[in-house]
Amino acid sequence: MTDEGPAAFLRGISGFEDFDAETLAALDASLERATLRGGERLFAAGDEPDGLVITVRGRLGVLDAEGEIVATLGRHQIVGEIGALAGLPRTTEVIALRDTEILRLDQASFDRLFSERPELGRSLSRLVVTRLVDHGEAPREQGVPAAVAVVTIDGGIPIDDVVAALVRSAADCAVVRAADVAGRSDTEALSYLDRIEAEHDLVVLVAGHALTRDEWFDRCVRQADSVVVVVPPTGAGSWRGPAHELGVALHESRANVEVAIDNPSHVTLGPSAAEWTRLLSADRFHHLRHGDRAVADRFARLTTGKGVGLVFSGGAAKGLAHLGAWRAMKELGQEIDTVAGVSLGALLAAGVALDYEPDLLRKEVDDRLVRQKGLADLTFPWVSLLRGEEISRRIRAVGRGRVFEQAWRPFVCTSCDLSTGETVEHRSGLLWKAIRASLSIPGLFPPVRDGDRLLVDGAVRDNLPIANLRGAHPTPLRVIAIDVGKEGFLDPGTTPERGHVSGWSLLAQRLNPRRADPDIPTMAQVLMRVVDLAGIDHGAEPDVLIRPDLRSLGLGEFTQIDAFEQAGYDATIAALG
Repeated sequence: MTDEGPAAFLRGISGFEDFDAETLAALDASLERATLRGGERLFAAGDEPDGLVITVRGRLGVLDAEGEIVATLGRHQIVGEIGALAGLPRTTEVIALRDTEILRLDQASFDRLFSERPELGRSLSRLVVTRLVDHGEAPREQGVPAAVAVVTIDGGIPIDDVVAALVRSAADCAVVRAADVAGRSDTEALSYLDRIEAEHDLVVLVAGHALTRDEWFDRCVRQADSVVVVVPPTGAGSWRGPAHELGVALHESRANVEVAIDNPSHVTLGPSAAEWTRLLSADRFHHLRHGDRAVADRFARLTTGKGVGLVFSGGAAKGLAHLGAWRAMKELGQEIDTVAGVSLGALLAAGVALDYEPDLLRKEVDDRLVRQKGLADLTFPWVSLLRGEEISRRIRAVGRGRVFEQAWRPFVCTSCDLSTGETVEHRSGLLWKAIRASLSIPGLFPPVRDGDRLLVDGAVRDNLPIANLRGAHPTPLRVIAIDVGKEGFLDPGTTPERGHVSGWSLLAQRLNPRRADPDIPTMAQVLMRVVDLAGIDHGAEPDVLIRPDLRSLGLGEFTQIDAFEQAGYDATIAALG
């Protein structure tokens, strides 16, 4: 029945360890062995009960009504016991997440053993109670792959960098190729792969290419938690048909799908990954650069659940502190694999996603936003104080037509839809449009229309989009967040306590060269601070939270870029150094 014999295997099941030899022999005689292929359904919600199932090797997934996996069941685990005990229809759907060997006890045999062997009934009743309390049991941390398959669209595409990077990402990794299972029966191959996985932290399955799919290729796809499809940088072209077919197969397997574009070594900006991602129904894309170990390791960390994410908050001019944070991280050698941002933090996070060095990012921001005059294109305040044309022009110039799918690091930024009040995630399309929406401070800049959505600064809902970054990835992340939203202040100055202020008087005072500028916060400063405060109570916590000391710096003091950058640098060195 199993590698260690029926009695030893059955005693490994929780609750069965104290059964006597006679009970184990009676149970063993009633069990039937079967194999499910990855993606195959064991039973659906509403099915009539037909006994229970014990998993020998492989993995089953329990699905909720929306088809999402809510629990996974591996070796020595039982499924279907509630229906068998109560005689009620199945309440959930269960599928094989990979090729899975099972032992099936049909309903008639279950009923007979239940009456003849009371200890079996007591053990299963305890299991039901435990299952209801724990709602399933995952054999590994959710989202962390145990097996990763590497496939290509065409045999001429090199995969050595991908395999080597995955091997480096694990303390103990095994690489399995077709020759390792050649000549083995299905059961023997499944047993071999199951044993290899149990003995190593990570198994890399080198599957071959889609144009000549064979049984080994399909087995790797069914066995893997994540499938990495290595594709050329030239676009889908003649591979559209095979890519679509492979995408359908990968979707049915329920594996995480990662697209890795193998760019030449000289490339500074890759092509868009959008078409490959769509054809393959991929969860995530990665740009590789042939021979670039650092970029390959970044891909591998994300794929194997060891990735590090960086989040930049909004905060008007205080967001300039992110420049110093990025400089400090580069000096410290802190690896960053993916990034998110909101408001001005979205603009700076995009620079990190495009792999800007700190000096270049500083120069772009200083030249475009700080030193260049004319940003305040005032208009009659029907919709906003500023027309928004100038800020759009500058962001468009910085974006240079680039899209999210070209970034070296996966990137997400957020805005808020005034129509629904919902947070909107931007993960594809033109970078400049998403950034322009993300920093549209209500009242200061006009909202940005996107179809039937009316978008403003994402900080209105959440000034630290940690949950959005984590939600954009199928594997776990360690998140470092730079939060400038809680620091800084708005000095009330000489604002009258009675609450009466004449804008005309203040304008005349400012235009009079013999009088000092009025010491009262401007409308723009008030609006920026309102947005700054609105999104402070974010719903997710980072692994590392860094808050630069910005108490002496104001929201609109963009000319203090040096002071902001130094504050961000000092806080990051103190936290990570």
